[in-house]
Amino acid sequence: MPRLRITPLIDALLYSHVWIGLCALAMVWQTNTIVGPHFSMTSYQAVVFFGTISLYSIHRLIGLRRLGSGMKIEGRFGMVFQFRKTGLFLAISGGLLSVVFFLRLGPSEQKFLVLPAVVALLYALPVFPKGNRLRDFPFIKVFLISVVWAWLTALVPAGKVLSFQDPSVWLLSAERGLFILGITIPFDIRDYHTDKVAGVDTLPAVIGPYRARYLSAFCLCFAGVVAFFNPLYSSAQWVALIISLLPALIIVKYSTPNRHDYFYTGLADGLMIVQAGLIWIASGGISQF
Repeated sequence: MPRLRITPLIDALLYSHVWIGLCALAMVWQTNTIVGPHFSMTSYQAVVFFGTISLYSIHRLIGLRRLGSGMKIEGRFGMVFQFRKTGLFLAISGGLLSVVFFLRLGPSEQKFLVLPAVVALLYALPVFPKGNRLRDFPFIKVFLISVVWAWLTALVPAGKVLSFQDPSVWLLSAERGLFILGITIPFDIRDYHTDKVAGVDTLPAVIGPYRARYLSAFCLCFAGVVAFFNPLYSSAQWVALIISLLPALIIVKYSTPNRHDYFYTGLADGLMIVQAGLIWIASGGISQF
């Protein structure tokens, strides 16, 4: 891909993991919009933002060290290598800031953050036998991501405002998990060759990229169905959600192992910001200015 003047800025945004941090923040903001105007958890949002940046930085740095000696450091791995010092700084500073804001949360929020935080760390850190991480076990990578993201961006913030016993909170969490799963499977398609070299069994490795795309599309469509039955959504918000699924389905259709990483790290992840923005607009967000 030819390098444009804006390319270094895009690289800095994507491979510093600020972009994925903003995506996580957008998902919490989307929950904020859906559950009502009384929702306010600025410290929680900071935990999610800085914690996401820190964890993804740790994950990429460890992944870089685990590359086989015969593999070339190019593509996204080359970008991670180029930003490795920045990544180390963000891993440490983001982790410290997330702890600072975590300590400002109430006991109930802290309690519900412990489990997903432990799972996220086990996902990234090589603490299992033979230096394996939780993500290295067969088939579970995309499911872990979808569950943790649904927990952090839907279940906890919505449950805090409404009730963890409220069925609509669990419907919202299920819908969010399906959406995240739908846009995460394409990343396994991207990693099809590298995962095979590493010996990691993934869904695309077993059922093939073609069927994996169908599974991803099914998850996205089913997310729309679940949202339809959730009383938290207004008609306008549900239509906005459905509109946001259209570009997601297009990205899924064109997901292949040889796509440039911008397609995944930039566009696929960016679907979270698109969805949050559309639902905010449908909720009358623009009229508030």
